[in-house]
Amino acid sequence: MTEDKTDSNYYSKTMPGRGRRKLPSRLERRLRRGYVLVAARKMNLRFPTVNAYLSEEKRDELKAQLAAGDILLKDDCKFPLAQLSASVFKSFWIHSGVYAGSNEVIDIGSKPYVSVVNVDEFLKASKIAILRPRYKDSADVQSALSFLRNKLGKPFNSKFDLTKTNSFYCTQLIYETLKQLPNAIELHVSQVFGKPAILYSDIEGSKDIELVSIAKISRIQQLFAHAPSYSALIAGGSLAWKLNPSLTFPGSFTGLATLLFFSNNKPKQKHKKSLSAHAN
Repeated sequence: MTEDKTDSNYYSKTMPGRGRRKLPSRLERRLRRGYVLVAARKMNLRFPTVNAYLSEEKRDELKAQLAAGDILLKDDCKFPLAQLSASVFKSFWIHSGVYAGSNEVIDIGSKPYVSVVNVDEFLKASKIAILRPRYKDSADVQSALSFLRNKLGKPFNSKFDLTKTNSFYCTQLIYETLKQLPNAIELHVSQVFGKPAILYSDIEGSKDIELVSIAKISRIQQLFAHAPSYSALIAGGSLAWKLNPSLTFPGSFTGLATLLFFSNNKPKQKHKKSLSAHAN
C-alpha cells in the first residue's frame, strides 16, 4: 500500500524541517534572552585607555554649535567590542542623546534609565557628531524637549523591542521623540534578525536631519590610546614564556583578561534617581 502524499501532514511526518514550524519553548526563549543580555554586556566591556578623548578645545567648539533639540552621536574607543558590533551594521557610532539646552543632554545608556547628563561628560568621547532635525518651528523643539523630560526615569529596553513604549534604548528614544512632534519626523525602521529596530544609520540617513558638525581624534591617537591593553598582552606573554614558551599566547590573553576584569569591576558609588529637579 502506497502512502498518500496528498495528506497535508505527509511531509511533516517524513521529512525533518518540513511542515509547521515549532514554536520555541519557554526555556528556549529564556536562553535566547540570556544570550542577548550577555552579548550586550560583552559589547559594553570597557578597555582602559589613555588620551582617548577629544581635546578640550574641540569639545568647546562643538558646544558653541549646539542648539536645543540637536541629536548627538557618540563613539568611544574605550569600547572596541561595541565599535565592532556597530560596524556590522555599517555604523561608526555606539551611543546617542539629545541636547536639551543649559548644558544638559538627555539620554539612556549612560545610566540604566532615561536621565540628564552634563554635556561636558557626554562629549568625553573619541568621536562626536551633531545632527539637527529640520524642526518646522519652535513648537516642535519644545514638544521634543517636553517629551524627553516626561520620559526621565524610564528603564532601559534590554530586549531592544521597538514595540515597547515604557522602556527605551538610545536610538528608540530619539525615534519616539521625533515621531510625536506636531510636524512629525518619521525615521526609517530597519530590520535586525527579523525584528524592527532603529539604527544610527536610520538617523544619519534621514532627509529631515542635517549634519551640523563632526569631530574625532586621529587614527594614531586612537591606536596609542590602547597602550594599557598592549602592555597587559606583553606582560602576560612574557611571564608565560619564562615558564613555558608554548604558553606565550595563552599568557598574553590571560594578561589582557586580568586587566579587563579589574578595570570593569571597580567599586561603584550608588546613585539615587534625583528626578524631581527635572520634573518641571
